[in-house]
Parts: sequence; structure tokens; C-alpha cells
Amino acid sequence: MANTALQDQLTLVQMLQDLAQAVDAVTRDPTLDRLKTLADLIADLEHPPRAIEFASDEDQQMELLRTLEIHGEGLRPCRPDAPGFQAGDLLVTQKRALWLVVAVDANGKIMNLTGASKAAEPDANNVKFMWRPDKHARAWLREGTKAAPGYLDLSNALSDLVRLWGDKTSDGGFDLTTSTGFFRAVVNASGVNVDGSELDEFAEPGDVNAFCEARGGLIDATHAVSATPGDMIRMKGGRNWGLVTRTSETGAVEDVLTGGVPGIGDLQVPARAVKLMRGVDPGQIEKIWRPAGKPVGPKTR
Repeated sequence: MANTALQDQLTLVQMLQDLAQAVDAVTRDPTLDRLKTLADLIADLEHPPRAIEFASDEDQQMELLRTLEIHGEGLRPCRPDAPGFQAGDLLVTQKRALWLVVAVDANGKIMNLTGASKAAEPDANNVKFMWRPDKHARAWLREGTKAAPGYLDLSNALSDLVRLWGDKTSDGGFDLTTSTGFFRAVVNASGVNVDGSELDEFAEPGDVNAFCEARGGLIDATHAVSATPGDMIRMKGGRNWGLVTRTSETGAVEDVLTGGVPGIGDLQVPARAVKLMRGVDPGQIEKIWRPAGKPVGPKTR
């Protein structure tokens, strides 16, 4: 298991133990129970955090966030003053600090939190996401939907690709700071049955468009078109590509993994590094491509 970090950059289990030491005596017993349960669950995750050689503090923090994103329902946007929480939920702030929900009322409003921060409670404006502990790998598809034909194993492919979040270079050597490099990393990922060999490091946006047209074609994004996790979307302007990781019940795109986008992302992800964009504006999506395994040949009689 990789080293991860709250503030002191110890292993995740050690960090959870440190959280317990910071708890007020009145809430110590229930909090320790919650922390022990969480530590046991994370030690038994289907996709545990990876060991990252020469990892910086930021690398360790990102590996924890990636690991949470690919289990259960992943990280979901939230406000800590809203109802619907459960004891044991984790809150993540913009600065990547973690808070553990210790107790809630009958409506699921948070009554007690604990964390390594010196603050009595997190600022509602700084909390970005909630993770509901679940050791099981994330189910990416909604019931009744199917993955694009270009996937041999969508679950493993998306779990691996989400682990590009926060990186600028993939393990395979793809430059993730450009949209074309990110696209190449996706079509060459494990579990993707697409021959991406014709897209080399000198490929340009037009080459990517032609690649998609030859393999299933680009679909105009309209209200009548539903996307599926694993689909690729091209944003308006024709240059930025994203990988859909979450859709609504109606098929609207919610979360997109994307590379080459300027500006700092959520949870302080650096500019040009791979970002997870939440709440994508449907009006900014121009085309959808459902990865197809083989080029479509010329029609024959």
C-alpha cells in the first residue's frame, strides 16, 4: 500500500490513527470505532493505493484521491451543511484535507466531525467532495447500459485511466499535457481494444478526428443523444477531448477526465495535468465518439 497523506504524510492507516488522537474526549470512543472500521475497509479495497517511487507529498495525496474515486460511488460534490450524510462518510476540502463524519441526526445532517485540522470544523466553502466508504470497485455503467464496443474490460480500463488524474505523463510515456497526448493514452490503455498505433507523438487534432471517423464516427452532441462512461467527447473549438466517467440517469454527461486543459483544477490539480471536470456544461460538448475496435472499411455490394 502506498504512503498517503493528510497533513503529516504518513500511511493512510497511520493518518487515521492520528485523526483519532486529535478527537475530543467526549467523542473519542465512537470516533475510534469509525476510524478503525475505515482503516480496515481501506486495507481491503479491491484496488488499493499504488506504491509510487520517489513520491512527493502531492503525489501521495493524489493517489489517495484517485483510490477513493474508483471505489463505491467515487467522490461526489457536497456541502457539509446539507442533509443526507451517514456516519463514516469522508469529506475532502479544496486543500485535500480529510474530515470524518462521526455522527448525524435523523435527517442525515452532520452533528459531529473529526479531522487533523486545527479548525473546529471545515469551512463549508472549502469542502468539495464526499466519499461514502465502500471497498468494492466502482460500477461505472448504469443498469441496462452497455460499454462502447472498443472496450475489452471497461471497469479495469476506467479504473486505470482515472489514475492518470493529476499526472502530466502516463506510465506508457504519453504526454498528458496536450489533448492529443491524452487521447492517445486513452486508446492505448489496458482494457481498450482499439489500435491506436497510427496516432503517433506528432498527431494533430485533425488526425484524431479522422481516427474517430474511421472507427464508428463522430456523433453530434444533442439533447437526444445519450453518452455512456467510456465514451469520448470533443468540446467546442475542436481541440479538447475528454473521457466520460459519469452520466446522469438521462445520459447527460456529468464527470469527464481530460488532459491539456489550462488552469488549476479542483483539489489543486496543476495546470495542464489531467483533471476531473465535474458538472460539465452540455452546451460545450460538440461531438461524441464511442470507441470502436476496428476501422470501418469501404462499403461493398
